[in-house]
Amino acid sequence: MKKKKPLQNEVSIEIDKLTNSIKNAQTGNVFDTEFHRITKAGKGEIKKGDWLFNWHDEIKYAEREVYKLTIEGEPGRIQGLVSFVSFFAKTALIEHYSKTLGAKGVWTTHGDR
Repeated sequence: MKKKKPLQNEVSIEIDKLTNSIKNAQTGNVFDTEFHRITKAGKGEIKKGDWLFNWHDEIKYAEREVYKLTIEGEPGRIQGLVSFVSFFAKTALIEHYSKTLGAKGVWTTHGDR
């Protein structure tokens, strides 16, 4: 199968295992991890050249929360980043897709109960 080329803000990676820690693939050493939120004020911690995704742009959106994954006790050394969209933003997207694309959902909001 031919691999598709990633879009501009899309990262194509393969996740080989999900764990609650970081494991060094060469040594087998396992390290406990922590998550810390990064705000606009802390975006300097993220060096653009270290990532294929533009995390500085991601932090600009008020409805998104960006968190860094670090090894316990090493908060200045980022091992990974993740972004979460607030519930209210997701609700707005659902409404947008329903109205503009005719999308139909299988879930209802609390007000529909």
